[in-house]
This record gives sequence, C-alpha cells and structure tokens, in this order.
Amino acid sequence: MTDSETTNTVSNTPPSNADTKPLSPDDAMTHFLNGMQLTALDERTVERVAALTALSIGCSSVIILKYKQDDATFEFVGIHPPRSRKPEIYVQTFNAEAGTLTAEVAKGKIISFEEKPTDPRLQSLISVMMTDYGVLVPLRDHTGNLLAMLALYNNDNSPLAEGAEKRADTLLAALSITIDNAFEQARKDTAIKKVEEAAEILSKIDEELNDTIELNYVFTMMKDWALRFTNADAVVLAMYDSANTVVRVMSHYGFKMGTLSRGEELTPVKSGIALRVARTGRAEIVPDVSLDKDYFALAEGMRTQMTVPITREDKVIGMLMLWSRQLDGFTDENLDFVKRLASRAGVAVDNARLFSETEREREKLSNILRNVGDNVIVIGLDHRIQMINSSTLLAFHLSTDETYVEKLLTDAITHTALQKAYQRAVADEDDTYTTELTLPNERTYHVSIEFHEGIGRIIVMQDITHFKETERLKTELIATVSHDLKQPLSVMRGYLDLLNMVNEFDEKSNKYVDNLNFAFKSMRQLIDDLLDTAKIEAGLQLELETVNILDILNFAVRSNQQQADSKDTTLSMNVPDSLPPLNGDPKRLKQIFNNLVSNAVKYTQPEGTVTVRIELKQNSMRIFVEDNGMGIGPEDQSQIFERFYRVRRPETDSIEGTGLGLAIVKSLVEAHEGDIDLKSTLGEGSTFRVTLPLQ
Repeated sequence: MTDSETTNTVSNTPPSNADTKPLSPDDAMTHFLNGMQLTALDERTVERVAALTALSIGCSSVIILKYKQDDATFEFVGIHPPRSRKPEIYVQTFNAEAGTLTAEVAKGKIISFEEKPTDPRLQSLISVMMTDYGVLVPLRDHTGNLLAMLALYNNDNSPLAEGAEKRADTLLAALSITIDNAFEQARKDTAIKKVEEAAEILSKIDEELNDTIELNYVFTMMKDWALRFTNADAVVLAMYDSANTVVRVMSHYGFKMGTLSRGEELTPVKSGIALRVARTGRAEIVPDVSLDKDYFALAEGMRTQMTVPITREDKVIGMLMLWSRQLDGFTDENLDFVKRLASRAGVAVDNARLFSETEREREKLSNILRNVGDNVIVIGLDHRIQMINSSTLLAFHLSTDETYVEKLLTDAITHTALQKAYQRAVADEDDTYTTELTLPNERTYHVSIEFHEGIGRIIVMQDITHFKETERLKTELIATVSHDLKQPLSVMRGYLDLLNMVNEFDEKSNKYVDNLNFAFKSMRQLIDDLLDTAKIEAGLQLELETVNILDILNFAVRSNQQQADSKDTTLSMNVPDSLPPLNGDPKRLKQIFNNLVSNAVKYTQPEGTVTVRIELKQNSMRIFVEDNGMGIGPEDQSQIFERFYRVRRPETDSIEGTGLGLAIVKSLVEAHEGDIDLKSTLGEGSTFRVTLPLQ
C-alpha cells in the first residue's frame, strides 16, 4: 500500500474500537515513519499524524493541540477525521489549580477519564469531543518542555479499547521525538526564511545606498523598507539634535493630512517615547502604548510602538518610529531588522551630510583660490592638473576660456623652468622643494612645491619682484658703502701698526691695541662678507671644473679641527671612499662647507659631535652637516638664511659672527644649481643639507 493510499483509507474510513483491530506500537511507528517524511507541521502533516495515532491507539478520533510557551496555552492545530470548520479550542495552563486535570497535563501526565471532566479550563476541548470517555496525552521534547497534547476518543461515545492508555504511553516517546523534530524544523525553516529575506532586503538597500548620497532619497528608502518588512501601519523617520534636544521629522507615512509635515520640530510631549530612546540610545518595543506614560498619539488606533535610534560614532543622530494597530504588533525579528536598517541609515545619513559639507567647503576653497593673489596649481598623483587659479593663468599667459583640469602639467604649461622644478621635486621625493623663477609676465616668484599624501603636489608661487628690486638696491648701497669703508679702515690699521713699531706700550696699552686689532679684523671680515654678497647677487661668475668632493670636505674638517679639539668636540666624516665627480668652483665649494662645519662646531656645546656625511640620489648628491648642539627654534629657522640675521639667545651671545655667512652659503649653493635646507630641534641639534646636481 502506498503512502497516499494509506492516508486516504485512514481519512475516509475512520477506525473504531468495534470494527478495527488496533495496530501494535511497532507496526504503527513503522507505518508512521515509512509513510511520510515529516518536515513541518502543515495541515496535511497534522492530519496524517492524527490518523496514524488513531490506528495505533485503536480509537476513531484524535485532536492535536499545540502548546504555546509564551502564554502557557494549548491551541487547536488538527483533528481526525478532518472537519470542514476549524474548532475553537484553547486550554490555558498558567497557574492551574493543583489537583485539576489541567495541572496534571501541564506536568506531562497521561490522563484517562470515563466521565466528562468538570475542569473549566478543559471545557472548550470537551465540547468538541462530545464524549464521556477519553485519554489526554501530553507530548514533551527532550528537555522536558511541553510541545503538544493528543486528545483520544471514539465518536460514538463508547469507551476506548482495552489497553489504549498503555499503548498511548508506549507510543509517546517515539511520537514526541517526531513531533519535537517537526516543530523544531518548522521553527528553523521560518527563522531561515526570515534571515534570508532580511539579508536580501539589506543587500538591496546597500546597493541603493551605494548609488546615492542624496539625503531625501535616503530618508524615503529607509521609511519604505521599514514598512515593508514589519507590516507597520505608520512610520516616522526623524533627526535628533542632542545639543538642543530637538526631534525633527524628515519623512513619514500613515498619518492624516496635516498631522505631520516634513521639517516639523516635535515638542518634548509629542516626541514622547522617541525622546526617551534618543536620550538612552536603546531601542524599545512598547507592546501596549496605553500603558506607557510617555506615549503621545500622533495617529489614531495605534496599539504598539517600536522606536530604534539611528547612531553614528556612539551618538544618536536620529530615529525610526513605527506603529502597529495590533497589540504586541512587532516581533524580535522585526526589531533586529530595523536595528540593522538603522545602522545603515546612520552611515548613509552621515555620508550624505559629510558630502554636502565637503561640497560646500570645496566651493568655498575654490572661490578663495580663484581670487587669491598667489599662483596656485594642484597636481594629482598622476601628474595631471586638479586645480589652477586665475592668477596662474595670467602669469603664464594662458587662455582663461580653456579648461586645463585633468591635463598633464607638461602639456598645459610649457614653461621650461617650472617643468624642471617640478621634475626635480618629483625626483628628489622631498616633501617640500623651493626655488625662484621668472615667469613669462617678467616677474620673479618664490616657488614652493609641496607633497601632500593622497592629493599630490601643490605648487604655490608668490610674487617677490618688489622684494628682489629692494634687495638689488640695498645690495648696490652696501657694495658702495663697503668699498668706501675699506680704504680708511686700511689706513687706520696701518697707523696702528706704525705705533707698535715706534713705541713701547705698557701692559694696559697693549691690551687696548689688541682690542683695536680685534675690532679692525671684525670690521674687515664684515666688509669682505658684504662685498662677497654684493658680487654674488650681482651675478657671480663661477670658475667651474671637475671637483672631487672628498678633497673639499677634508679641507673643511681640517680647517676646523683645532677649534673642535679646544671644545673636546668630536668632528668626523662618514662618506664613501669613492664618489662621482661634481662640476663646481673649488674655491666657492670650500667656502660653503667650511662655513657650515665652522658654524656646527661653534654652536655645539663642549664634548658634542659634528658629523659630515653623504647620500647619493639618482641625479644628485646630498651632503649633510649634522650636530647635536643647541638647535634652532622654529621661529628662527624661517629667517636663518637672511642677511644679518642671527639667533638671539643667552647661550649664543658670546659667539662671534656677522650674520652673513649662511646668506652667502645659500647664494653660492644656488649658483651651483643646488639647494640647501635645514632640519633642527631646539636643544637636540641641527642638520644642514646641501643638494648638488651630478654631472
């Protein structure tokens, strides 16, 4: 006999104790397990369970009641033989009085009765059975929890066959496992289906959010998906201003016209439960809003409210409020979904807000840069122009009607000197590269090319033509005055020597003469430095030749070794034995490095260290003069290469100098097409770096 034939036979000709021989428990379970694959308690499955139970026990009718743990109630799920109308059966077991049949069933005991029970909790069941004889069989899972109850009886009000209660007890264990599995599988299937549905919805939401950063669309989408998944009757998406305790409506559905409007600020009373959630940051489901003191009815007939905060970086920025007209109208699954929806809403709202703010800042910055007097070019990591202001267009005689954004710098601006400066900055991999250029508008600019991570390089060109002209006039004046001072100074020095030759001075007079000689020497050094500066700025012609840089550096170290020894300062070189040749003026290179080493020794405390070292780059050589001396403060570093500038601190007052040495060094380095820069920390030391191009 096939499965379908068994089912039809059982359904159409229900057995009775008079004309049907009961199956043995083993035969009944064999029929039961072989006759169907139990996967969920659908209507057909329940009928088959009831029919096979009737065959096994030897009765004509079976009622199956499912137990609900949340309210401790048995409720109808199936009956054999089937009926056209579903009976209303509820058996409440909560706080059942001890000794009653309901209390015994709740304990898991099989109850047999031979007259109608008077227990009022069983009346809805007994009224359907309409018999004086029956057996109530509670089914429990492996943990002891009630799952269901079988009510066994004969339709003709006759007693059940002898041994029915024993057969029911024997069948109970195997049937409990089967029913337990069915219930568990049904729960799992429902849960899996819910999870899959939620995952699919959230995946669609993520896709849509990736395509938009427009706030109104984000609000509308969040509202719509919350309604679809929870079957809510009304929803409000609101933003929350914690500083001012303001709840502002951004989108809503399910309210009468004129009740709410977009942008409306809800009063604390109207905010009600939502304001409480915003302050605590914890989601809430209120199963019966009539019992909540903070509830305010924004819409008529609502029984349940669910409120979920929208957070960003642990701060509540908004909330989703949903209402249902059913009592306890939202499930834990609904809450979990809306929480995940709210987390996405927080990211989306924050991203949209940040994008709007960024666009405003970008527009503001563009307006500033378009109107600033300095020339500014922003070049991306791909060497293409990202922004160029109008001042730059005018300086390079470029068309103001043409768009240069996304063009390569070499294609947009053909100025050779600027291209070389940019290539040099890229090749040297420095954070900042500076130089001076004369642009096609015949004005001189100080050019700074600075690297910014994630952006590229920003070129800023400041017009220094006026300063250059002032410097030129000042240089001419200094050169003239210095030249005119040199002759009388030489005459005075000569007469002082004659006095020494023709007179014998006492010790006190000799001290005065020594002071005069020191003053003449310092004055002569100042005049020589001034004249040297004037020559350099007037266009010094270098006597270039192939130079071995090791010879230059050895000379600088030897020249200052005595001064270093007098202070117990360690003066050393850390350079390779073999270096590529340089093209330079030996005399001027000696002047550069002798000055740098001399300064390092001067400004290093006794028992300090001064080191000269070299690094080779692709197209250049870097010479470093490092010390662990006094260091130079940030406020002094920006002016250290200016003429006559000296660091003024108590510990430097006794150190001699004219304030022209580093200015001369910088001019000589630039005359060799190189550059010099400084890195220093006050109290830790200084490092001067000279970069010279290789042949």
